[in-house]
Amino acid sequence: MRKLLFIAIILLYCIPAISQDKGHIQVEADPGISIFINGQFIAETTSELNGMVLNDLTPGVYLIKAEKPGFTSQEEKVTVRAGEVLIFQVNVNIPDVKIIQEGERHEHNLDLKTGALVIQSVPFDIVVKIPWLNVEIEKNENVWKAEDLAIGMYSVSFHWQGEALFDTVAIHENQETHLFVNFVEMRIQAPGKRPSVVKTEPAVAVITPPDVPVEEEPPMVSKNTFTDARDDQTYAVISIGIQTWMAGNLNYNAGAGSWCYENADANCRKYGRLYNWQSAISACPAGWHLPADADWKQLEMNLGMSNAEVEKLYWRGSSQGAQLKKGGNTEFNALLGGRRDSGGDFGYLGTYGYYWTSSEHSGISAWYRLLFSDNDLIYRFRTNNAAGYAVRCIKD
Repeated sequence: MRKLLFIAIILLYCIPAISQDKGHIQVEADPGISIFINGQFIAETTSELNGMVLNDLTPGVYLIKAEKPGFTSQEEKVTVRAGEVLIFQVNVNIPDVKIIQEGERHEHNLDLKTGALVIQSVPFDIVVKIPWLNVEIEKNENVWKAEDLAIGMYSVSFHWQGEALFDTVAIHENQETHLFVNFVEMRIQAPGKRPSVVKTEPAVAVITPPDVPVEEEPPMVSKNTFTDARDDQTYAVISIGIQTWMAGNLNYNAGAGSWCYENADANCRKYGRLYNWQSAISACPAGWHLPADADWKQLEMNLGMSNAEVEKLYWRGSSQGAQLKKGGNTEFNALLGGRRDSGGDFGYLGTYGYYWTSSEHSGISAWYRLLFSDNDLIYRFRTNNAAGYAVRCIKD
């Protein structure tokens, strides 16, 4: 399914202000789409420009690529000519989820990279709930199948005669995830997965992710405190492995380039401040620094992420995100304080926690980490330096 559409070429007389000996590309897209030219990251599209403008390109053939987390990236060769503006439109195609049972169909709009969930149960007639999709359906046949589910982790629950079983399932691209819900033995089974723990509503089961060894003991953690001499704010301090981290989001007012979520002081007190990347680089107090991408990788491996997994992009690992979030076994207490986008809009408070690294990806982008309320993984990618993300300081 293609999502890049070459729209038009506008000649010089239509846009008289452009250079006559250079070519230009205007990208039309929603914000947050990464654009690459000949394999080099250029920037993310922004809401201010309704995309981006690439000026003064040497005439010739270019490979232009659009990439968005959770979607299939697309690329296309384009010819840039002197004195012309090439308009390149990026369309994100979102398939419909098809839930199939006795010909019945329910539709929801989700991401492009998809898999399927297949459920069998004893007895047949149970209620299936997937809160993130607003799905609540009575299952009346042996096999229930949801197709075109966005890849990722889903919390699901199953209900029968006042009993309930809970699970977290991983949906993988172009694969079917199978569950067998057994209310006779009060357990959920899946290939390569330990049976879930029996719970009744509204308790939440502790689920072992597929094909991931059970962590027998929590990581070795020691705890202390640190007071920032600049503003007398005190932070819990923890050591995980050989690293020493602040166990709270930094709340130092760095002036321009730092904000409280929705400009409310109460959010700063609870979640710390949000910083653009330039401010984040120098925001930590003396003796501390903004962690590099490599520092985060070391932390993730200390919590059980494999060497191969830690190098990947997007959602990675197994339970490392859960260990870092507030209430996890590390006392790292990562907060889901939302973010400020490069256009100045705030969003995702209580749902996502965005954290800068000091590692620059290009002149206008840097690497970051993301934690999500509804899964246990850790997201790794890069974004525009003007975005406002949280800061966790690591000791020099």
